[in-house]
Amino acid sequence: MREKKVRGMKRKTQQIIKEMNANTQSFPANVSDYWHLPLPAAYDFMTSNRTPKKIKRLCIQTLLNRAEHLIRQDEYQTWLPLSDQRNIQKEWDLSVAQNMRTIGFKEVITDDDEVSYEGERWFMGELDDIK
Repeated sequence: MREKKVRGMKRKTQQIIKEMNANTQSFPANVSDYWHLPLPAAYDFMTSNRTPKKIKRLCIQTLLNRAEHLIRQDEYQTWLPLSDQRNIQKEWDLSVAQNMRTIGFKEVITDDDEVSYEGERWFMGELDDIK
């Protein structure tokens, strides 16, 4: 049986992209631990067999582009890879699975008054693509 055409596909897609762009102009200042931004589209729309793959791809690519927009390094934020000599697993006596990789970065944030804040960010997991 032939599936029915989804009405307003172009309008819905344009509205999703417009909302994603509007919601990610800048990173919110009042974030404490993490920021959750739900996809501005109905779950059924994104998972429907009637929604073409190119529409789903466009939404995913827009999410990736907006994430890059939010985390791009600038004069206020810099991430520098830590030396391979550093090993948080040994320093903190952590037991990490063999298939997980650990990578560390030094983060330097400079505010408008030219005051710098430095810290380390460590990531553990399946990080094969990160250098």
